[in-house]
Amino acid sequence: QVYEAMKISLEAAVKLAARYGDLARNLSKKATDQRSEELLMISETLEHVPLNGARNLFEAIQSFIILWQVMCLEQSPNPYAFSAGNVDRIFEPYRAMDDCSRAATAALFRHLLTFFNIGDRSWAISQNLLIGGKSEDGHDLTNEMTYAVLDAYYKSNYPQPILSVKLHRNTPKLLHEALGRFLFTPGALTPSFFNDDSMFRVLKKAGVEGKDLPDYSIAGCQEPLIMGRDNANTTNSWLNLAKILELTLADGKSTISGKKIGLTYSDLGLNPADPVDVLKKVKPAFYRQLEHFTGRMASAANGCSRALSNLKVPFLSSLMGGIESGVDMRDTAKQGTRYNGSGCLIHGLSVV
Repeated sequence: QVYEAMKISLEAAVKLAARYGDLARNLSKKATDQRSEELLMISETLEHVPLNGARNLFEAIQSFIILWQVMCLEQSPNPYAFSAGNVDRIFEPYRAMDDCSRAATAALFRHLLTFFNIGDRSWAISQNLLIGGKSEDGHDLTNEMTYAVLDAYYKSNYPQPILSVKLHRNTPKLLHEALGRFLFTPGALTPSFFNDDSMFRVLKKAGVEGKDLPDYSIAGCQEPLIMGRDNANTTNSWLNLAKILELTLADGKSTISGKKIGLTYSDLGLNPADPVDVLKKVKPAFYRQLEHFTGRMASAANGCSRALSNLKVPFLSSLMGGIESGVDMRDTAKQGTRYNGSGCLIHGLSVV
């Protein structure tokens, strides 16, 4: 049943492309000469991809758009904050097929960025595109596509999808210089930076295999996952540290509602009649209050994951290792991806 669902979902992407292709061909009959040629090109492209491999950058971007759209539709109304990964490495082989110029490449990529920002609910929200980085043995992996992507972002200046740049000790001077225009231009919205030298150590300690380290990507703001191999439910739960401190100082009561929702002074070993005692012991009391809530939070988060597993994602699973495992990636009883984990969004750290 899992494989049959994957087959149907993959065929859906081909059918969606065919529908867009037919629409473009019909519109071409009523369009002006130049627009008619453009629409016919779109139609012919959609007859080829995503069913067949892309033959150039234009086809690769069109194929990506169809596949990304199906992935988002499968998860409607709230797609995961997935990362497209290192788009410079993904698209560079296709750019090189016909040696697409930097200017033309940047123009095509601007089209992709615009696509991300369409619709009633922008599909770009919390999506993350990456460039740069290093190999497992420390060699720099920037390429021609890296700089074209920077050109596209600089000219479009969209707030989403987020652009992130992987830096390391061997990052070429040329890339640092290309980033300078963002840092010294008022109103420039991107990029974010990630240190490969540090990230490799952290991810390796967390159990990521060496060969997968160069393929780490970023979901949402800063949550790491491995491209095509990771079911990291990065926003599985939320934790408000400032609220926990408030409850610790206010005898377990919410200062908004007045209701008791946390451990009291007595529960925390504090003297209710002595405010100075409360303040002197607030740090260990805060950590005890925190422990009280994190256990409950983990239980609730696991329940959310089990509930979510009832909504299967065969299309996404097929692209994340499901074809090899035969398991839906949201399955909480079996692991369908190489890496699997849940994350917590922690708020109020600076306030605390």
